[in-house]
Amino acid sequence: MGLESNIKRLKDLCSKYETLEFLTFLAGVLLQIPQRHDNPFLKKLMSPMRQLFFLGFLNSLSDPNKNQKGFSEKEWEEMTDLLHQIEMDYFFLLGFPKNGKETKKDVEQISVTMPTFMNYFFNGPLSYQEQEIERIENIFSVFEDDLINKHDITLADIINFYDLTNNEINKNINLVFKFANPKNWQKFTASCIEKGLHNPKDWINEAPDEINAFANFMQNPGSFLTLDLNKIDYNSIHKSRYEKILKLFTFNISPKDDIIYYTENNALMESPLIRLNENEFLPFFLKQYLNSAYNFLFDFCSQINKPKLLKQRDFFVEKKVETLFKDFFGKKASIYSNYSIDNNKSEQDLLILYKNTAIIIEVKAGSYRAPMRDPEKAYKKLESDFKKIIQNAYNQTLRVKDAFYKNDTLVVKNEKKQKLDEFLTTKFRGNLYSIIVPLERFGYIQSNLEDMLEIDENDDFPWAISLDDLEAFLLTLSQRKKRNKTQAFLQYIKVRENYHGHLLCSDELELCGLYLKRPKDFIAWSNKDEVIITAADLTEPIEKAYSNGMGFKNERNLRAKKDKETGILYGNT
Repeated sequence: MGLESNIKRLKDLCSKYETLEFLTFLAGVLLQIPQRHDNPFLKKLMSPMRQLFFLGFLNSLSDPNKNQKGFSEKEWEEMTDLLHQIEMDYFFLLGFPKNGKETKKDVEQISVTMPTFMNYFFNGPLSYQEQEIERIENIFSVFEDDLINKHDITLADIINFYDLTNNEINKNINLVFKFANPKNWQKFTASCIEKGLHNPKDWINEAPDEINAFANFMQNPGSFLTLDLNKIDYNSIHKSRYEKILKLFTFNISPKDDIIYYTENNALMESPLIRLNENEFLPFFLKQYLNSAYNFLFDFCSQINKPKLLKQRDFFVEKKVETLFKDFFGKKASIYSNYSIDNNKSEQDLLILYKNTAIIIEVKAGSYRAPMRDPEKAYKKLESDFKKIIQNAYNQTLRVKDAFYKNDTLVVKNEKKQKLDEFLTTKFRGNLYSIIVPLERFGYIQSNLEDMLEIDENDDFPWAISLDDLEAFLLTLSQRKKRNKTQAFLQYIKVRENYHGHLLCSDELELCGLYLKRPKDFIAWSNKDEVIITAADLTEPIEKAYSNGMGFKNERNLRAKKDKETGILYGNT
């Protein structure tokens, strides 16, 4: 069976199930992704978020009059087998486009484009709720009046919608799991017996909402996500504005006979809220709402004034990186932003001088375009975007690094040509590092720069890490290694240089997690000749740090994390 046949088979298989109940079930499974290795519903899925969204989207495109509810274990196995096979179909289409007759050049290009393609299309947005909220609040703030005039909502409304919805779901979670505690169940049954009700059938009329909620949860794990608009406590946003936002991001269920490819735009990801009836709706995956809101706002503001929007985005990213490093190093380092070391012929982003170490940082807010299936076209497109962002940033760091070797002293000036500092370069030459911080992840080609980056023959590879990953790593280091966090960071970037050329990794936080969890292995593996392949479970130290309170400004549910409360959605990646 080919790709199209497998997609058609999957659509036919899931199309018989009543859509709203099926989507509610999938919504419950999505919340269990952090425990995917132990979950029978997720054990076969390599990219659970994207695969479950695809399955829900396919179901919604079928006959709206279907009424079958529930499915067998065998039917679920078949659906997950097909989801797995569809990803494998892409693997073979991308890996063997000429059916085994690929040239050496083809293989070289495929080795770059295939992992990038799979990383782009098979993964969902990888960030924390606080990071997405901060971007929304800062990048679009200059368009607030336009948003009010057009949609009669504010940025605060968009964020309050998320927080309020999250709080309502947390209430339901606590309602559901109250009677999962044996002590609470025993207390309830004892009270019934005291009333003379010895037959369990008679307990039904005595059952509080918690028991009914738990029973519904056992039948369909997504039932507690259903929210009643008339029962929400609108303490942070007016109901009318809440409903306006709900309407903006409500998924339109409409039948369609065409083949929908796994890599096409998924309307359910763009609008992840599902209207069940006049009063109730289902957040299919609430955190995806933040990503959808960002994309919606970016498109909206682009139509108004795209240059202004891009300037605001660039400013946010640059200031964010500067703030991260200033908070991390504190007063122990001299940090210069928007500086010049060539009498203002060119401007650089960030320079950190710490003891005998110098770190040159360039920040890029641009993004790369969706990869293509054709290897040659995909490679050219990817190469173009890579040069525009990663290569260009490297060239800018090299300009500063060269100056450290060509000059015994350097004068640092600001954009007004005012002298900020003058220092000897010789003390830094043994510990001179470059860091590139793009806003978005480039996946494999970012973590293993040897495949595409053109570097000076006498230079070391820079460290390229996305803004969100950089923040998560620095905050985790600050939490876990408070006393020696700076030394740990410098050790990481020094050893990290050795991984280029023999690394297969699409998520930098997997390497960061390896360093935090098994630092000796991290160092030893960097010097091995064989290819090092990382795994998703290596991010566990970062995820654990977040569940304990990572240190984000305005971190959600911080008190609940500190008190180790259960029944709270923390908004993990």
